[in-house]
Amino acid sequence: MKIEELVSKNTRRIRTSKGLSQAELAARSKLSIRFVSALENSSPNITISKMAAIAKGLNEPVTALLKDPKSVESSREFFAGMKHCMDIIQHDIQRRKKKK
Repeated sequence: MKIEELVSKNTRRIRTSKGLSQAELAARSKLSIRFVSALENSSPNITISKMAAIAKGLNEPVTALLKDPKSVESSREFFAGMKHCMDIIQHDIQRRKKKK
């Protein structure tokens, strides 16, 4: 996936997850609604300063706009699985301590 597509999809995903409208994000970012709409539709080549403004408007680090959602989801699944394993190990340790 191209960087422009990642920024576009992540901007929309994060904005909607926070319950923000395009107008609210535009105001927070000090950018036009037209730009935010075009960005979410993969139209413009975004500058680093505009990307920083969008990230600030979303109250997120710039890196959040560059993450591949597929790899983020894979990481979540991995860590959820690891937490489950750790919970089982912790439970087993506590059970063994009680037997002593």
